Amino acid sequence: MKRLYWISCYLFARPASAARRTPPAPTAPAAAAPPDAANDVPANERGAPLPACVLTDAQRAELHARAMALPPRAVRQLPARIDARATRLLQLTAAAHGDRARLEGLELDGAPITAAELDGLLPLATWVNEVVTRRDLPSLTPADPDAPPDDAAMAAALSAAIGVVCDALALRHAQNRRLRAVIARVRTDRGAEGLARGASKLLALCDDAATAQWLAGLPKGEAAAVATLRAMQPEWSRRVTAREVSPGEEEAPTPRAMAQRAWSLALVEMERVLRAGRYLAKGDAAKEAAWRAYKAPKAKKATPKAPAEGAAPPVK
Repeated sequence: MKRLYWISCYLFARPASAARRTPPAPTAPAAAAPPDAANDVPANERGAPLPACVLTDAQRAELHARAMALPPRAVRQLPARIDARATRLLQLTAAAHGDRARLEGLELDGAPITAAELDGLLPLATWVNEVVTRRDLPSLTPADPDAPPDDAAMAAALSAAIGVVCDALALRHAQNRRLRAVIARVRTDRGAEGLARGASKLLALCDDAATAQWLAGLPKGEAAAVATLRAMQPEWSRRVTAREVSPGEEEAPTPRAMAQRAWSLALVEMERVLRAGRYLAKGDAAKEAAWRAYKAPKAKKATPKAPAEGAAPPVK
């Protein structure tokens, strides 16, 4: 009993400030935000800094000619995130510049990698970035202000006009099964030849004065659409039936087609150096990071919103 008495005195006599305090758990240092695991290579892993590259018109013309000389089977479609991929080409060029001493003379596919091959990487990557990220670049020859619209612009205008006129004629001939079938075929006719056929058929249906007067009274631009068909159909038909290029002339590619050829040229002409560089970098984490291919970043998952206070729980 005496022992229990002294234990109780000890416990209740301790001041509150002397109560045991649990020391706070040490705060772990915040983890550094990971770099872009796909493409953000630290500066000290990118090799020697690249020299400045300002392309001349002669260099652009030579690269343009090489891209246009690619066979059709070598021309690739533009991948997603093409601007970021083009920027990655410059980073890979920096890696090649840093590893130049080991790359030059390395034999691959029965031939050594030459100094000229390495010297051409930076102008090529710079030009590719110009073409694929600035698709509004002017051509090497000034555009003729009086030239007719290009195929893409004319096809878009014809397609829009055909849609407007089809809607109007479908309303006018709602009770005529034969004409409804004609209009339906015009709507679904695809390709350049389909546009030419459709415009011709619709103009034939709009030839009579009564239909022309009725279309002129409609409020959604039907008369202007018919005028577009009358103005563009002859030129479009001429282009469709005369696709061949005159001897000695070269049809100018669209900006997108030129971007595809520029990208494809880089894939073809840089392939040997990239393969050699990745072989030399294997086993060295920093070098492997500098030489790795572009990888699209992962999409962020949407964070679900917390339900408002008092709201009913979601139904599962």
